[in-house]
Amino acid sequence: GYGAAETFTKEGKTYVKGSAGVILEATDELSGVEHIYFSVDGSPFAVYSAPVALTEEREYQLDCYAADHVGNVEKIKKVRIFPDLFPPQTTIEISGDRFEDVLSGRSKILLKAEDKGMGIAAIQYRIDSNAWRTYQAPLNAGSLEQGDHRLEYYAVDQTGNRETGKSFLFSVDKTPPMMVQELVGKS
Repeated sequence: GYGAAETFTKEGKTYVKGSAGVILEATDELSGVEHIYFSVDGSPFAVYSAPVALTEEREYQLDCYAADHVGNVEKIKKVRIFPDLFPPQTTIEISGDRFEDVLSGRSKILLKAEDKGMGIAAIQYRIDSNAWRTYQAPLNAGSLEQGDHRLEYYAVDQTGNRETGKSFLFSVDKTPPMMVQELVGKS
């Protein structure tokens, strides 16, 4: 077991939200369990005496088996465990014409999130304090009014880790420049 930690299974791997303290238990109705043995990432088997701490965000291979008091040994159980410690990280990318934080009406705003753990569940965003929406496609700057805007966004991974919200302040410019003619000299 994993104590009170939430667990999720995907593609034969167990994801644990947060650092994992793996609790190993075994039962034997006749002679009783003498010891539980465990190995992490191929290390020599050791006698289990306290929860096995898995504190890095990476995949662990945990092998374990129990032996009873008369020498019966169960088949080794193999478990792949991934403690999902950190929230995803979202980056923003601008496609199209841009000058510093001024976007043309032809520009698009792309949100991309990465998660080392179980993967992204969703990216949420809102523009100018409107309702939060689930990001599904690049945001078209041309659909916004000309002027200043604020984009807020964050991602959530499949184990429920939520990224701290980020924001992007930008302006949309849809007006082309105007040529002004000036005559110099005597008329």
